[in-house]
Amino acid sequence: MSENDRREGSETSPEESSRKPPIFYKYAKIMKQSPHYESFIPRKFQSLQQMNDFHYNTQFLTSDVNLEFYNKLVPEIYYEMCDRSSNYFYASLILSMGEFLGVDPTDPEQTGCAKIATFSEMMHDTFVICDDFCDGSEFRDGKPSVYKMYGAPLSVLSCMQAWYQGQNMLLESFPDHMHADVLKTISHSFQNLAFAQGFDIGIKVHKYIPTEEEYINHSVNKFFTAHNGTQLLFMLKDTDSEIRELVKDMLDNFGVAYTIRDDILNLIPCGLTKRKKVIGDEISEQKPTFLVVHSHYQAKNSDRLLEILRMGTRDEKLIREAIDIMELNGSFAYAREQSKKYLDRSLAALEKLKKFDHFGGHQALEKVIKYVACRDT
Repeated sequence: MSENDRREGSETSPEESSRKPPIFYKYAKIMKQSPHYESFIPRKFQSLQQMNDFHYNTQFLTSDVNLEFYNKLVPEIYYEMCDRSSNYFYASLILSMGEFLGVDPTDPEQTGCAKIATFSEMMHDTFVICDDFCDGSEFRDGKPSVYKMYGAPLSVLSCMQAWYQGQNMLLESFPDHMHADVLKTISHSFQNLAFAQGFDIGIKVHKYIPTEEEYINHSVNKFFTAHNGTQLLFMLKDTDSEIRELVKDMLDNFGVAYTIRDDILNLIPCGLTKRKKVIGDEISEQKPTFLVVHSHYQAKNSDRLLEILRMGTRDEKLIREAIDIMELNGSFAYAREQSKKYLDRSLAALEKLKKFDHFGGHQALEKVIKYVACRDT
């Protein structure tokens, strides 16, 4: 069996089935039919009054203003990314947590959970735009990256406008006396997501290879979109503190399992690399992934691995050489082992949540976590 066969075969065990459970299609349907995206950011501004309704200052503009130009500043860029979304990982986490807390995501009278799920997807989509720019990624979901289409300055500024606009509209789901706490929660999440993005950039700029502990901490910070969504949901539902602590433990460990899984999938033939049409693009982007970190500290051909990594090469032979070094150092096996360890910890925290499940939502949450942590796309 070749090295490649061992890497590919290890990701297709029955335990780690990549088939998407029906619950995901249920949540995807809810999100695709959701009116909340356009309640946060309209697909097109139709009038100056509508721009005013969304808190844009237009007092000196006249009715014959060219709205097409203004639509290119935020809506067009945001929906270019939003329309590519199909997995709805973050929304599914929020909606399943909502069901656990007794919220029917299809009930038009209970819109708070669906709005939080929408805002979480907005956070994710806009950070993906920034992430692609920072990584120099040329393609996303089979199309040119958004910043490649519209330019980096306008794309990043559009993301910032989307964050503030979404935040302002989300506040309407909460009573006035909670607004300060809601803003503090969102600000804390943005701070850690920006810290995670800065970490990604910094390790490339300074040619720094983090320790495993630093990488784990970084993985938790990258997952603050999920933390933000659940914290907002807890505020809306006035949730017990013990539930909050268990969910934090569940998400912290899940975020690590999710990130390591992503790192593995980037280096093997699977649904993810088939969709990207390339294997090992994170090597081209000079990312010291979990497998690189492990292999580097094993000190077997680590100098050669770092040499290839810092080339930023797209040469398939060099990328294959780097992958082979990580295989030689046992990094694939170690990464799978660690991903499973953190997934097991996440599921253990979820198991402790069972005693609080008064609405039958525990199974939906478990299916979402198991699929996302074991997917191949």
